[in-house]
Amino acid sequence: MNDERTKNSDLFQNHPSANIPLKGFDGQKAGAARGRHHEAAVTRRTLAVFSLTLVMSAGLAGLLLHQGLVPWPFRGTDTVFGTWGRIPVYAPVLIFALISLFWLRHAGLPIREWFSWKQVSPLFFAGLGVSIGYSLYLFYTSPFPLKSAGFIPPALVMGLMNAVSEEIIYRLIFMQLLAAAFGSRPRANLIQATVYALPHLLIGGPLFFLLATGYGLLLGRITHATGSIFPAIICHFIIDIGAIGLPLLINVD
Repeated sequence: MNDERTKNSDLFQNHPSANIPLKGFDGQKAGAARGRHHEAAVTRRTLAVFSLTLVMSAGLAGLLLHQGLVPWPFRGTDTVFGTWGRIPVYAPVLIFALISLFWLRHAGLPIREWFSWKQVSPLFFAGLGVSIGYSLYLFYTSPFPLKSAGFIPPALVMGLMNAVSEEIIYRLIFMQLLAAAFGSRPRANLIQATVYALPHLLIGGPLFFLLATGYGLLLGRITHATGSIFPAIICHFIIDIGAIGLPLLINVD
């Protein structure tokens, strides 16, 4: 019996894993923990800087609009040429969104994978239904006649620019930074949807704010479920045909 115990003890001592110092494991764990802490700190700083940049940019845009230095880009004009002229007014928002992708790279978060459509989710079809239904509702309930067909192309371009800009800013950059910083996708989705809806509060009041918050939550879930920004852009573009395109297409005179 004693010989058997001695033999097992010798086998354990001679096993390669027995020669690995436990202190090395502790060092590896500590190093990994420090690495994760550093990454979280970088992500939170990046989130703070991006949020500050977003607020300052929105404030500057609001000031320019309030002072009448730039026209409201979603307000219709009497001519097709004037409607095309709204596009350069809104272009800085799209440029801001594209430049802001830098913040994801700075935080070490992926960018390219969000621009490929990996899978289809039932939530995408739900988003399509909501978007189509709301746009049709706006057109159906509008008391104003539509302008000529020449106004349609610039109205569609404006809707697409807004959809791409807002989805990149809120569902791609802001939501991913929030999720990485706080480790909670539901919380990140709720925060981004609330911030996304704030301008709608100023434009349309509390009910419009609540509708925009719900829609922002849905788009966030679609983005997460599909692993792509494209489905949310498609849904957003369709709803913007009514929300943005219609004001450019109606004749209020």
